[in-house]
Amino acid sequence: MKEKIRKLGRGNATFLFTILSVLIVVGLDLLLVKLLSHDFNQSQDLLRASLITLLTVPLIFWFLFGFLDEAIDKSAEIEKLSTFDSLTGLFKRQIFFSSCEKLHNYSVRKKQPYCIIAVDMDGFKQLNEKYGRECADRVLQTFANLSQETARDSDVIARLAGEEFVYFLPNTKLEQAEVLAKRLAERIHKKPVIDGSSYVQYSISVGIASNKCIKNETFENVLKRADDAMHVAKGKGGDCIEIYSRETAAQ
Repeated sequence: MKEKIRKLGRGNATFLFTILSVLIVVGLDLLLVKLLSHDFNQSQDLLRASLITLLTVPLIFWFLFGFLDEAIDKSAEIEKLSTFDSLTGLFKRQIFFSSCEKLHNYSVRKKQPYCIIAVDMDGFKQLNEKYGRECADRVLQTFANLSQETARDSDVIARLAGEEFVYFLPNTKLEQAEVLAKRLAERIHKKPVIDGSSYVQYSISVGIASNKCIKNETFENVLKRADDAMHVAKGKGGDCIEIYSRETAAQ
């Protein structure tokens, strides 16, 4: 309802509300005259009621619309802050988990494969110390933009914490997830962050895991496997992609 009023615009909404108010006031005035059986001059009474309404309602509603408009903006801003990471614009951890639990359950019902990609930036602490916080934030923002450009519309991307990111790829096989991860890594290599006269090159460690399309499978299990694979990639020196396997688990 609030959005519909807002779409009308302040002027149109004020005009319509004023006309509605006049009709209501006139109707109530006629009803009171009839119920109370007062010997009023009906034409003067209706004119007086209409003029009072026309003089007061537009001014009141004009200010009320302003408050409503501001309230809608504040509400949208609060919702955005609770949903998206303020620095990268990606989903926050809690939103990612709640969304992916639903996607996981759907995949189980439909027996569809999906993949999770866990990403951690290599040497981010050293990068932060060498170039400073502002540059490190630009690296995170650049990476988030590249992630959104590389992923599909159906993919869900989130910043879990610090330099840790995760992707949920619905209806996706391991081979497809690997192609996406490689494409992302290539884009990162080709697009360093500019810091004054310096080009800041960074890399990522990537772990990929898929669900088993079985009922006792949980989203947390798949996420853990992707995270385990990512740590193996990191242990190999970083800047590589590791797909979860039994051999991965043993490392």
